[in-house]
Amino acid sequence: MQPPIPTGTILQNHYRIKKVLGKGGFGRTYIAEDITRFDEICVLKEYNPGKQDAYVLEKSKELFQREAQVLYKIDHPQIPKFRGTFAAGRRLFLVQDFVEGTSYNNLLKRRRKEGQTFSQVEAFEFLQQMLPVLEHIHSKGIIHRDISPDNIILRKRDRLPVLIDFGAVKEGVAKIQEGGQLEGTTLGKIGYSPDEQLRTGKVFPNSDLYALGVTAVVLMTGREPQDLLDQNTMTWRWQQWIPTLNVHFGGILNRMLSARPQNRYQSATEVAQALRSIASLITTPTPPPEPNAATVINNKTKLSPTTTLKSGTQTTYQNHTRMGTSIRKKNSLASQTKTLWAIGIGSILFVIVLFGVLVKTLVPTAEVASSNQPKVADNSPSESVNPVAENSTSTSGQSPAKTSEPKSLTPSPEPTVTIKRLPSIRLNLQPGINKVAGSLNKNEARFYILSLEEGQNLKIQSSGSAIMNVLAPNREPVNDRANQVQEWQGILPTSGSYYLELILPEGVNDSDYKLEMTLSE
Repeated sequence: MQPPIPTGTILQNHYRIKKVLGKGGFGRTYIAEDITRFDEICVLKEYNPGKQDAYVLEKSKELFQREAQVLYKIDHPQIPKFRGTFAAGRRLFLVQDFVEGTSYNNLLKRRRKEGQTFSQVEAFEFLQQMLPVLEHIHSKGIIHRDISPDNIILRKRDRLPVLIDFGAVKEGVAKIQEGGQLEGTTLGKIGYSPDEQLRTGKVFPNSDLYALGVTAVVLMTGREPQDLLDQNTMTWRWQQWIPTLNVHFGGILNRMLSARPQNRYQSATEVAQALRSIASLITTPTPPPEPNAATVINNKTKLSPTTTLKSGTQTTYQNHTRMGTSIRKKNSLASQTKTLWAIGIGSILFVIVLFGVLVKTLVPTAEVASSNQPKVADNSPSESVNPVAENSTSTSGQSPAKTSEPKSLTPSPEPTVTIKRLPSIRLNLQPGINKVAGSLNKNEARFYILSLEEGQNLKIQSSGSAIMNVLAPNREPVNDRANQVQEWQGILPTSGSYYLELILPEGVNDSDYKLEMTLSE
């Protein structure tokens, strides 16, 4: 391979080299400025043929242009726009738009440092956002061949995944490396590419689906494919690392990871349909027992308003049963509730038994009069009728009065209400002020999903009666000031999907609300 092009070099009187972005087996990738378009940033992808004879170079150019024509047909917002090709000496270059963002491989590295990985919900959304990209390129007869966290970028401006570094061009050029042979090449990444691609070079649309499935599994487990694939049986052992995984979601991923191409989904459309069929089970931020099922809360839970002066005046509402916390917290609350009921019922039974023992001890012959016993009137009109034992003898020699009905000691169940989760709404926040408005009724909760990046400064203000919970990508409160507030501001600790939950405090039947969200770098 030839040495890198020095910084500042101008190619074709068009592109000024700024720096080397990366290096691969087929050449380097450079960030450059297009001096004919007001120094607009672009990407130059170099192909440097291994053999330098004239025949190989000429055939390389021919196949390079042929594949470039295919890439020119791709027009999808989540694929960098292809601008053209050119040759400089013995080097061939592709020109594409520059995508500002972070690769999913680097995002995962950041999560690992914090002891975290991508959640099931994030992986589900990632697949939903990537499948239309594969549908598009496969419809053009193009197979990427090299899908992995390295080749997918989370674009900064709209928080969507962008597929980069197409293998189609690289394979086309590589075909002439061995005496002009046109057999398939073994382009791909070990662990991500399926066996048929690595062994024979044959690829199908579901070869890309296999690699996309591996990528999703790696993002959720935080482990390399080699650590998740049993090399002896060639079976995947990844689900043990995600004990809370939805079984239906796991089944879809396992089919994508099938060793035999005929056992996989045959198209990206099929996978998208399968995901849509379970979308209600993979809820945000926490899955309910059933689609649209509500969480039961005690109607007597009170919201006591308090005031904090830290980072501005905020109204908080404590002791409110909040949706959007982790499954572990919900289970803990349910366990505590069951424990309290058990203690209460046990105490009542103990009182009943103790009362019976005392009655037998103090009045051994006493029996409670039955409700159908005829009442005998007292001859003394000035005396009140008191319940006494039927067989006891009064001092006046008169028959005793009827006893009163015994009162039930079993408490009536407390009234309960249900929280209805409204459909989640994804917002693509832009730098500056973003506004959204809506309305809530009693016992409703609304979730907004915000795709944000580590280090950004976010300020949220809510007007009206609604209160909000600001949740990080792991569905935990961002900090100790993010629960049940009407104003929150802070630096985001990690990149990913944040969740903003809106609810009404007790005593408010309905309310309009307005959210003002200010995002800055």
